[in-house]
Amino acid sequence: TSLASNIIKIETGIVPTAPTISANKTSICGTEKAILTAIGCTGGTITWSGGGIGATKEVTAGTYTSTCTTSCGTSGNSNSITISVGSVPTPPTVVASKNEICGNEEITLTASNCTGTIKWSNDKTGISIKITQAGD
Repeated sequence: TSLASNIIKIETGIVPTAPTISANKTSICGTEKAILTAIGCTGGTITWSGGGIGATKEVTAGTYTSTCTTSCGTSGNSNSITISVGSVPTPPTVVASKNEICGNEEITLTASNCTGTIKWSNDKTGISIKITQAGD
């Protein structure tokens, strides 16, 4: 009779918990895409709703979830993330401190009704700019 063989340990596994997903942006414009990232699937495989496998997925507008699959089964769905299509902003309203420039005067132009960045036709940015020449 030989000596005892090597020992093999069999452990009890558990069904994985659902991953947690996040997005680098939740609103996209034109042909932009958002990148989704899933965490919390140690030793398993992430599967995305709508297809795809891996810890990250590039997506267009829609609602997405993921699951984690290991040798012990598949988790429930992760949190869901909705990626929406943004809209083109409305033009800002511009007012001038006065409508006629004389000599070396400066006129202040001020823009309002914009939640983004104001970019002027002279490539300056900001809510207000000072001008010293007549023009549009």
